[in-house]
Parts: sequence; structure tokens; C-alpha cells
Amino acid sequence: MSSKDQMTHRERVFAALKGEEVDRLPCCVWGHYPEVDQDPIHNAETMLQIAVDHDFDWIKVSPDQYAFMQDWGLSVEHFGSPDRKTAARRSLIRSPEDWKGMRVLSAEHGMWGKTADLNRYMDRFQKERGVDIPYLVTINSPFTTLAELGGVQQTLEHMRAYPEVIREALQKVTDTTINYMQEAMKLDLGGFFFTSRYCSSDYMSLEEYRVFGEYYDRQLFRVFEGKTGFNMNHIHGANTYWDFLAQYPFECVNWHDTWIPPTLEDARRKTEKCLCGGLSEKEMLPFGTPEQIKAQIRDVVRRAGARGLMITNGCGTFPTPSFANMQAVTDGVRELELAF
Repeated sequence: MSSKDQMTHRERVFAALKGEEVDRLPCCVWGHYPEVDQDPIHNAETMLQIAVDHDFDWIKVSPDQYAFMQDWGLSVEHFGSPDRKTAARRSLIRSPEDWKGMRVLSAEHGMWGKTADLNRYMDRFQKERGVDIPYLVTINSPFTTLAELGGVQQTLEHMRAYPEVIREALQKVTDTTINYMQEAMKLDLGGFFFTSRYCSSDYMSLEEYRVFGEYYDRQLFRVFEGKTGFNMNHIHGANTYWDFLAQYPFECVNWHDTWIPPTLEDARRKTEKCLCGGLSEKEMLPFGTPEQIKAQIRDVVRRAGARGLMITNGCGTFPTPSFANMQAVTDGVRELELAF
């Protein structure tokens, strides 16, 4: 297919993942929608409609940001407002004994079941509308889930003082996440969106992460390796072990590239994987103008090149950008003169 021929969303995404020519760069804007995310039907409808309205090429299916922690005892506060995300309120994990009380959960009940339903509704609504936009099912690294459940400082203290207790809890989180992933694998998903928040020198050494992070992460990867072709590695936060994480078995990498190293052009020298970013989730998307967003896209392509690139935010954008700003992303990639 010539790059001048119009591609489908799926063709465009998978060509970019392989570093092949595309008719235009794949693009997407993603975030959380706290005004609807307690209702999996409404949440799926909202995310799908945004993608259809703006001709986005893929969808990151975003549940409540604490969905994976609540069934083990994290209390949260919902505001039902587009301007206020769910907030952690209180955790029942306070001692090493509390970690021991955790159990492996199915993906059929509670918040895990509700989030599995969110993925099912995304799949169903696309089929009902005759739409084919690759969607990514969100998963956390097991340590991310554990730290958000117990509070990161307390979790790190217990990790060092009671390592076997934390490893046992991490395995239960891992097994539960695998149960959830296996349900998603029954759908026509594009792949998984994997988030690791604490693989950073701000929290632990790389040697510690290999023991309490990587060992459990790789159990998740075995669920999808060789089975789904569009899996995104979201490297979250500052001072991450980026080079280490970028070697994980994902087709593409996403991080806060506009304000946390490496830049996209520097990342080109570190990995041959498809890069996903270029847009500031903190400033440009929610508070910039459409023309500023288009200019940022042009600058990104000038610096990083068009091959193996997808235009998106570096992390969840909040508050949700205006209709005009999200449309500027698609208009911006359409207006580019691509050179491969």
C-alpha cells in the first residue's frame, strides 16, 4: 500500500509499530473521565465517542484510577465532576498482618469485575457501531497496585523490613491481574497498556526493582507475548530506570517526553521501538491553543522523524482538553508533509 492511500486505523497503527510508511501519523488523546467512570457503560460510550468524533487511531481504555486497589481495602472518594479525579481516602492496609490477609481475586466481581465489564462494553459497542479502532486494556505493574493500595512509603518500608510478606502479597496481585488479563484476551483488543509508577531511583534501587518489580511484571507479559500485537509500555514518573524498562517486550513506549528525559530524539538512540508521545499533557493539551498544538506536532516530527512515531500525550491528560484542542491533534497530523 502506498503511503498516499488512505489507511484504516488498524493499518495505520500497525504500520507505525513496524516503522513502515503511513498515510498520516497515528494519533490519540487519552485520560480519565471521572464524571462517568463509575458506570462502565457510560465510560465506554464516552471514550468511544471521543475517538470517533476526532478520528483517533486507538483508544486507551481508562477505568477509575484506583479500580485495581479497592477490592483489597482502599477507600476512595468520588466527586462525579470532570474537574476532580477520584481521590484515595483511606487504606485498611496498616501492618504486615494486613498484607497477609489479601487473597487472589477473580475478574467477575467487585471493581475488578466492573473494570472487566468496561473492556467488554468497549468491544461490544465497537461491533454494534461497525467501528474498528484498536483499543488497549489498562494494567498496572503489580508493585504499582500494591504501593497505591498500601501507600508508597509504608509499602517501601514493609518491603525492606518484611520482604517475604510483600513478595507473597505481590504474587496475589499478580495472579489477580492475570485473571483479569485472561478475561480481556477473550475480546478483540489491540493489546495492553502497562503502567509502572515506581521503577525509579526516587523510590528504590534497580536491584530492588528486579526483585520486587520485574519478577512479577514478566509474569503478566507471558499472558500476551506473541498473541497481541499492539502493547504499550507507559513509563511513569521522574528519574525512572528508562533504559531498563524500555527493554520490556512491548511494541511501543510512552512517557512524559515533553518534560521528563529522554526527549523523543534522544530515545531514538536508545531503542528501535515505536515511540508514542510529543504532546504535553500538563500544559499544551488542556491549556494551549489549537495552533500551538499543531506547532508542537510539527516540531516533534522535525526533531524525531516520522518513522515509528505515534502522536499522543505523555500521560493521562486532565482536565479533559476542549473539543477544539483534541481536534487540533488530528488536524495537525493530517496537515503534515511526511518524509520517510
